[in-house]
Amino acid sequence: MPNIKQPIELIQAKGRKHLTKAEIETRKASQVSSEFSGLIEPDGLTKAEQIAFWKWADILDKLGILSDLDVDALARYVKAQSRYLKAEKVYSKVLAASDDLDEIEKAQRIQDRALKAVTSCAKCLGMTIDSRARLIAPKVAEDTKPANRFADLMGNCDA
Repeated sequence: MPNIKQPIELIQAKGRKHLTKAEIETRKASQVSSEFSGLIEPDGLTKAEQIAFWKWADILDKLGILSDLDVDALARYVKAQSRYLKAEKVYSKVLAASDDLDEIEKAQRIQDRALKAVTSCAKCLGMTIDSRARLIAPKVAEDTKPANRFADLMGNCDA
């Protein structure tokens, strides 16, 4: 199975692959990128969902991983989170009030489906630990050139 193509910035930050300047420019030109010009809130969100939408949009923008293409994915995440919280409340009430195992199982299935939807949307946006680890590039040290020991030795010789 082939490896997932990584952005050139990540490859350079890892420092494991030596590319020529021409290869780097070619990779940069072929990379897909989308700029963040500002969000337009999608229709259909409740007031509480709108607040959550803008909260998450601000956080993702500060991380530098939000683009205009992510508006719908973020709206889906906020909707899924809202549904999950409602399903959690229903499940808790059913669990506390009922001894009917079929009713409890039905509420639990609804809760599980809502949780899977939230998790799936969160992974797409880089909001889980494992997905975020793939998005964040390691920082490159400023001046990582090793000192030239031979030059130091030659400088001390008075021949």
